[in-house]
Amino acid sequence: MTCEDVTRGLLTTSHSASTASYLVTVAVPYTRNELLLRSFARSRGHAMAAPAPCRASLEAARLLCEHAGQRDLVELGRGDVEEFLADQPARHRPTTVAVRFRSLQQFYRWMVEEQIIAASPMAGLRPPAVSEEPVPVLNEAAISRLLACMSGRDFEDRRDAAIVRLLP
Repeated sequence: MTCEDVTRGLLTTSHSASTASYLVTVAVPYTRNELLLRSFARSRGHAMAAPAPCRASLEAARLLCEHAGQRDLVELGRGDVEEFLADQPARHRPTTVAVRFRSLQQFYRWMVEEQIIAASPMAGLRPPAVSEEPVPVLNEAAISRLLACMSGRDFEDRRDAAIVRLLP
């Protein structure tokens, strides 16, 4: 595979059976963004079953790419990233926006480390503020209804009722 094949977005893989007459060549088109995201996942050691941080970074980069009209992630500037992040609070909770920010930060940091880009478009950007949201507390009536659901005599009902009664 040459650099020209990668920039054209065309990779060719060959599979062969026991004889040369069964040689099959399959062309699989990849965009430059897809190659970048695959390389990022591989570099983090998460090629197939990516843990949550890698998945979040990949998802954020894909969403940024979609928001930018499928433009090349390497060509996006600070304004494109700011526009994407400014659009996120209208669609998602503040914690999701903060995760997307951190995920893109990791992705662009990797691109700088790999010398794919000279500087991150996220350099100097501040993460969005996330306010603490209090968790709603169950009132007495809700707890009574919950315990009524566990009024059976089998092991699971008794166990669940004991756990609920021990919670503050």
